[in-house]
Order: sequence, then C-alpha cells, then structure tokens
Amino acid sequence: MPWKKGESGNPGGNHTLIRQAIHLARANSRAALERLVELMNSRDERVAILACVAILDRGLGKPAQRLSLSDSDGHDIRELSRVELMALASAPDEEETRDMVVDAELSEPV
Repeated sequence: MPWKKGESGNPGGNHTLIRQAIHLARANSRAALERLVELMNSRDERVAILACVAILDRGLGKPAQRLSLSDSDGHDIRELSRVELMALASAPDEEETRDMVVDAELSEPV
C-alpha cells in the first residue's frame, strides 16, 4: 500500500530484521566475549591480537583519530571564511584551486 507524500514507509523506525539482529547480538554477547577471551590466549599471534583488539574496542571504544586539516600552504582549513570554503567546494577545475587544495593528514600515527 503506497503511503502519502511526506509520510514514512516505516514509521516505527527499525525494520523487523534489524530489531531481530540486535536482539540476537545482545542475547549472545556474553558468549561472544567469552570466546574472544579464549582466542586472546591463542598460540597464533594474529588470532590473539585480533581478539585483544576486539575486546579493547568493545570495552574502551575505538581510539579517536585526530585530523589536521590544512591547505597546500599549511593554513588550517577551519580558518577559511565561508566564501573561501564555498569557492573550494564549487571550483570547476583543479587549476583554479591549485593553491587551495586541502589535505587531511593524521596528526598522530594510528
């Protein structure tokens, strides 16, 4: 049945399958964590490391990555005016933005 313009086709939010997957994950999270702890002691270093990372990511959260945003001259992109940002975003070709190229680099190694 089609719905009216501006009306959601899924007013309840999550789809049934998504809700079921969330329920299944929550119901088995303890067993999954116990298995990761077992794998943490694996003789295969790759397996042990992956298990450790998975445990730490779930317990502490993934580490944040800090980005340093700067143009080709090293100027912080956050200091650009709205007009300069719009010019950068809408530039038709590379030659016009040669001096405004923005690179994102990690300021700390991951």
